[in-house]
Amino acid sequence: MRPRHPIRYRRVSIDRGVSADTEKEEIRPLNQLRLLTRALRWRAGAAVALLLVATVAVVAAAAGPLYLDTANDSVLHSVLLSNSVQANGITVIPQFSPTTPGSFVERAALVLQAARRYGIYRWYDQGKTVLDAGVAVTARSGIAYASDLISDPGQCGTLRFISGSCPTAPDQVAVTARSLAALGAHLGSTVAVVPVHGGPSVPVKVVGIVSLGNPAASFWFGGESGYFDFGPAIGCSITQSCLPHLDAFFTGAATAAGFPSVQAIDEFPIKIGAVHTTVAATFNSAVGAFARYTNQALAAPVSTDLGKELSQASQESNLMQAIVVVVDLQLVLLALFVLFGLVARTAEAREKEVALAKLRGFRTRSVLAVGLLEPVAMLCVSLPVGLLLAFLAMRVAQPLLLPGALVTLQPLVLWAAVAAFAGGLFATLFGARRILTRRLSEELRAVEPKSSSTARAALDAAALALALAGILELLLAGVLNGSQANPLAAFAPGLVAVAVAVLGVRLLPVVAALVVRWTKDSPRLATGLAVRQVVRRPTSLRQITVLAVATALACFAVAGWAAAGVNRTTRADFVLGAARVLTVQVPSGVNLESAVDRADPSGHYAMAVMLSKIPSQNLLAVQVSRLRRVAYWPAGISSTRLATIVHWLTPHLQAPLIFIGSAVRATITENGSPTPPPDLVFNLVDSGGSPGVADFGFLKPGTHVYTATLPGTCLGGCHVLQLEPIWNPSSGGPQEAVYNLTLSQLQVLRGSVWKEVGGQLAKPGYWRGQGGGIKATASSQGGSPALSLAIDDQAADSVSPAVAPGALPSTLHGVVTRANGVSDPAAAGIENFDGNSLTLDVPYQVVALPQLGYEGFLVDLKTALRAETAPPSDTVSQVWLAPHAPAGIERSLRAQGLRVTKVQTPAADIQSMNRGGLALAYLFFLFAAGAAAVLAIGAAVFSVFMTSRRRAFELAVLRAIGVPNHTLLRSLLGEQLLVLGPGMVLGVGAGLLGALMALPSVPEFASTSGGPPVQLVFVALPIVMMLAALVVLLGAAAVLASAATLRLASWDRLRTEIT
Repeated sequence: MRPRHPIRYRRVSIDRGVSADTEKEEIRPLNQLRLLTRALRWRAGAAVALLLVATVAVVAAAAGPLYLDTANDSVLHSVLLSNSVQANGITVIPQFSPTTPGSFVERAALVLQAARRYGIYRWYDQGKTVLDAGVAVTARSGIAYASDLISDPGQCGTLRFISGSCPTAPDQVAVTARSLAALGAHLGSTVAVVPVHGGPSVPVKVVGIVSLGNPAASFWFGGESGYFDFGPAIGCSITQSCLPHLDAFFTGAATAAGFPSVQAIDEFPIKIGAVHTTVAATFNSAVGAFARYTNQALAAPVSTDLGKELSQASQESNLMQAIVVVVDLQLVLLALFVLFGLVARTAEAREKEVALAKLRGFRTRSVLAVGLLEPVAMLCVSLPVGLLLAFLAMRVAQPLLLPGALVTLQPLVLWAAVAAFAGGLFATLFGARRILTRRLSEELRAVEPKSSSTARAALDAAALALALAGILELLLAGVLNGSQANPLAAFAPGLVAVAVAVLGVRLLPVVAALVVRWTKDSPRLATGLAVRQVVRRPTSLRQITVLAVATALACFAVAGWAAAGVNRTTRADFVLGAARVLTVQVPSGVNLESAVDRADPSGHYAMAVMLSKIPSQNLLAVQVSRLRRVAYWPAGISSTRLATIVHWLTPHLQAPLIFIGSAVRATITENGSPTPPPDLVFNLVDSGGSPGVADFGFLKPGTHVYTATLPGTCLGGCHVLQLEPIWNPSSGGPQEAVYNLTLSQLQVLRGSVWKEVGGQLAKPGYWRGQGGGIKATASSQGGSPALSLAIDDQAADSVSPAVAPGALPSTLHGVVTRANGVSDPAAAGIENFDGNSLTLDVPYQVVALPQLGYEGFLVDLKTALRAETAPPSDTVSQVWLAPHAPAGIERSLRAQGLRVTKVQTPAADIQSMNRGGLALAYLFFLFAAGAAAVLAIGAAVFSVFMTSRRRAFELAVLRAIGVPNHTLLRSLLGEQLLVLGPGMVLGVGAGLLGALMALPSVPEFASTSGGPPVQLVFVALPIVMMLAALVVLLGAAAVLASAATLRLASWDRLRTEIT
C-alpha cells in the first residue's frame, strides 16, 4: 500500500545543511502563524518575559517625553493659578489719537468684535467694556475727595446691596457705606461730581448702598483697577490733585459715557483650563495678530503677561528636558541591554528548532522565521501595549503629581516609542545572530557556543571607548549643549555603568579562581559547586553585567532626586535666612536689639535683623554674636569660614553713653566768661533713630548744677552722639571765644531717683573732638572724675566744636557679595539705614546674602545703629528664629510692644519650588529607579528560569551520587549570591561615580543667582533604603528560584534527559 504523501529524501551535509542542487522548502504564512502559536505556548514564560522587557523599553522611551509635556503643562497651570486675573488676562485701553476716528467707547466696542474675529475667545472668556471716569466730589464738611465713576457690566449681580437698589436710570449711583459716611450723605442724597478734566458738575442720586465684598474677586479683574481704594492720597497726577480717595461710584453705562473724562477699558479674563503648552505657538500667533490690529487700527494697545509666562515656560522646558533625558536615555539603554540578554538566552532554547529547519532544507527566510518570529512578534505587541501603558500611567499620576495638566500623545512621544522598538529589533537580531550563523553540526551536537577572546576583547574595548567618550563630552560640555540636551553626555552615566561592569566581570574570574583553589579537596561542597557553576557559564557573567547596570541606574536616579531635594531645601532656608522670620514694627522708645536680648537671654534662638533694599546699596545688619546659632549659612557661600566672618564683624567698640530716664543733670564749671555765654547740649538719638537734644541752657561762670529734660523716647534709652557747646557771637562783639568747661557727677532721673551714668566720663581717650576748636581730657572735680573741655570757638568756623563719646572708627568692618564688584575693598562706600554714608573694610566676600541675593553688604547691627544720626528710611526690622526656638520668645517680643506684621518660613518657598518644572523633572528619577529595579529583578528571575531545566538534570545527578538536598540548596543560593552580590557592588560604585560626574552639570534651578551654590550631596538614607529594598526583593527572588529549581531535580528528570 502506497503512502498518500511520499517522503522526499534530500542530500544533507552536516556542516552546510541541504545540498545546493536540491529543492528548498518554505514555511507558508499560515504555517508560520501555527508555528508561532505553538512556540508561544511551549515557551510561555520566556515569551512573557520578552514581552515585559520590550514593553518596559517602550514605556521608558515614551514616558520621558510624555512626562515632560505633562509636567510643562502642570507648571504653566500652577503659574496661571498663582498670577492675578489681570496678569493672566488681556487689557485693552484705547488711547487718544487725532488720526483714529471714533470715541473711546466706540473703539472699545470694535475691540470686542476684533477679539472674536482673531479667535481670542478660544483662551479667554467673553470680553467686557468697563467705563471709568475720574471725578472729584466735595463732602458736606468741605473736604474734597477723588473717586471714579464706574460702569461695569454685571456689577448689579456682583455688588452686595445693604440697602437700596442697583442704579439703572441715568444719573443714579451706588456707593459703599464708608464713602457715604465720609461724604456725610445718605441713601437718596444728591451728590455733585466734577469731571477731573474740567467741566460742569453733574448731580447724581445715591440709590444704593453696597458693602465691600471681595475687591480681589475675578469679576473686578483681580482688584487691580482700584475700585475700592478708600483712604488718604496715594499719588498725584497732572490732571488730579493729591486728594484723599473714596471707593468708586457705580453707575449705568449711559451716565459714565456722558463724562468727558471717561476711559473705556476692555477686559478679557483667562480660561485657565484652555491654555496649554501645546497651543503656545497658536496662542502667541493669535494674540500677536490681535494686538497688532488693535494698536494700529484702533490705537488701543494690548496688555497681558501670559505671553511672557509661556516664554518662560518654554525656557524652563529646555532645562527640564536635560534632566529627564539624562535618566530616560539610561533607562532605555538598560531595557535594551536586558532585552539583548533575554533574546540571547531564549535563542539557545530555539537552537534545536533552527537546526531542524536547516536540516529539513528550509529556505533562509523560513529559517529566520523559525529563529526570530517569536521575539519579533513580542516586540510588535510591545509597541502599542507600551504606548497604552505609558499613557494610562500618566493619566493615573497626573491628578496626584501634575494637577491641571493635559495628557496628550504628541508626535515626539510616538517617535520615541518607535525608536525604542527599533532599538529592540536591533537587540533581537544581534542577540539571535548565533543560532542563525552557527554550523549545523554544532547545533545538532548541542555544543555550547563560545565567543572568541578576540571578539570579547573587542566588545569590551568598544564599551570602554564609548564610556570614555561620554565622560569627556560630559566633563567638557556638560549635559546641556546650549539650551538643548547633549545626547552623548546624557548617555555617560549609563556608559560608565557598562564600563565598570565590564571591568568588574573581567576581574571576577581571577577572584573566583582563588576561591576555586580554596575549596578544592575541602568539605565546603556547596561553596565549591556555586563558584564553579558561575565561572564555567558565561551567561552568569552576562547577568552580573545586567544587574550592575540596573543597580547603577537605580542608584544614580535616587541620588540625583535626593540631592535635588536637599538643594531646594538649602536654597529656601538660605534665601529666607532662618527657620522662622518675623517682620516686626518696633514702637518708639523700644530698641530692637535689647528686646531680642530680653526675649532670648541665651543668645541661641533669636537674632535681631534690619535690612534695606536699595539698588546696588542693599544692606543687611544682624546681631553677629547670634549669627552662627540662628541663621542658615550653608557650605559654599564663602571660601572663608563662618567663624572667621563672625570674628571679623564682631565690633570692638567702646561702650556707648546711654541715657535712660526723663532728665539729666551735671555739675559744670565754666572758666573764661565768654560773651555772650555759651549753651551746652547733649545731641541724642533714640532707639528708633529719631534725633533729640538735652539742653542745659546758657552757662554761668563758676560751678553750678544744671538739669536738662530728656525726650520722652529716652525712657527706652537714648544714645549720646555729641556733647556740643554752642556759642553764637553778636555781630558787633568778639568773634572768638576761649574758655574751659569741666563736667562731673553726670546723672539721669529714673522715676524719682537720680542714678550715676558718668562711669566713662573721665575715661582717657573716650571723648573725641570733632572740629579743631576743642580738646577733651580726663580730670577730676571735687573728688569726682570729670571731663575737661578746652574750647577755642571762632565765628569763622563752619562747624561748631563738639566732642563725641565712644566715637566709631572712620572705617567699619563688613562683608560684601562678589557681584557688587567693589573697586577698593578697604574703603567701600554704602548708605546706612538713615541715608548717611558709611565706609566699610570688606576683605571677605560671599556668593549671596539672605533676603538680599547676589548684591549686598553684611554688617553688625549694633555698629550700624551706632552710626545712625537720623531716623532710618525704607528699612525692614525682623527677628530671625532658630528651628527649635521656644514659643515664649515671640510672646515676649509682643509683650514688649513689637507688632508682628508678617511670619515667614522656608516651607512656602520649598512648596513653590516643588511645584516648579525642575522639581517635577527630578521626580521622574524615581520612576527610572523603580523601572531599573523591576528590570534587575526580572532579569535575575528569568536567568534562573531559563537555566532551571539544565540545572535540574545536573542536580538530579548530584542527588543520585549522594549529595544531600540542603547542600544542593545552599549551592544554588550561593550561585545566586555570587551573581547578585558583585552585580550590586559594581552597580552602586558605578551609579555613585556617574552621579559624581553628571549631576554637577544637570540644572536644578532655572536661575542660581541669589542663592547658595548648588552642592552635590549624597543623601545616604534614600540610597540605603533603595538598596535595602532591592536586596530584599532580589534575595526573595533568588530563594524562590533556587527552591523551584531544586524541586525539578527529581529522579524522573534523569530518565527523561537520558532518554
